[in-house]
Amino acid sequence: MDLYIQENGTKLSKEKNHFVISNEKGTQKLAVDTIDSIIIQGRSSLTTDFISLMIENKIPIYLADYFGNIYGKVWSNSLDSSAILRRQQIILFQGNYGKKLIKKWIIRKIETQKKHLLKILRRKSLDASEIQEYFQSIEDKINLLELQESHFHETLLGYEGLSSRYYYKILKDHIPATWKFHGRKNYGARDPYNVVLNYLFGVLYSKVEQALVLAGFDVKIGILHGESRKADSLLFDFIEIFRFLVFETCFSLFSKKLINKSFFNEEGRILLEGKKIILSEFYKKLRTTVEQNGEKISYENLIKKEAKFLAKEVLTHEMPDFI
Repeated sequence: MDLYIQENGTKLSKEKNHFVISNEKGTQKLAVDTIDSIIIQGRSSLTTDFISLMIENKIPIYLADYFGNIYGKVWSNSLDSSAILRRQQIILFQGNYGKKLIKKWIIRKIETQKKHLLKILRRKSLDASEIQEYFQSIEDKINLLELQESHFHETLLGYEGLSSRYYYKILKDHIPATWKFHGRKNYGARDPYNVVLNYLFGVLYSKVEQALVLAGFDVKIGILHGESRKADSLLFDFIEIFRFLVFETCFSLFSKKLINKSFFNEEGRILLEGKKIILSEFYKKLRTTVEQNGEKISYENLIKKEAKFLAKEVLTHEMPDFI
């Protein structure tokens, strides 16, 4: 399991072959073989014996900020599964494996956009055949896109862009008239709908990034989105399959009239009162359970599960012949 330490003043120490966690709430002992990783968010103290026990058992310690963004890691310098995973990640993501994977992720994103719009229209007893046909045409083009296409990445990004523009074009007609929404704007947005979208995507980014890092990935080594010193390429690739969590939460906030103009200042930034309402609804969405393979799982845990499944798949995938 992944152990989260969030209580300020927590002390982490060692007793024989157990981890000892002590704070104002009491003391807890955990066996080494029950822990996969430790994520420390609060201000804590760690003994060298504790750190040594972690390193001996190849259990990483992650340091995270208040929002869960990981900024540091303590781990063994021996060749472990994370090092092997990153080596595989570099090789596989550059080839056909990566192209097949990103096609699948983009189609999953498009499916969630279609599903959301169909849900909105059917509630109003409106005809949705045109929407189904449009999204299906985009999916068909992606499925037919050859892996050896010389402009594969640019073409796929183009199809993804068409889908997103169409999604927001239809969506804006169903947002309450009180709120003016003329289309998606990532940077410099001041209209409330875009501001809330951007805020929620920021929260989702931290959740997805943490899941990828804990699974052992380097978030800067991706497939489709640009790689640079500042771009978390894999994060922007992998998050595509979970963007629907923000799409649906944001629309729900406005359609249920939970958003008030007093939530924003003159620059369009969200005030504390607004953040509380928005975050409350989003975390409620993350805690929502869905059934997968006969088991119920929350969306928040599904993100972690998908990241770990991807890591396992990459680790066990057969390498190309030229390696």
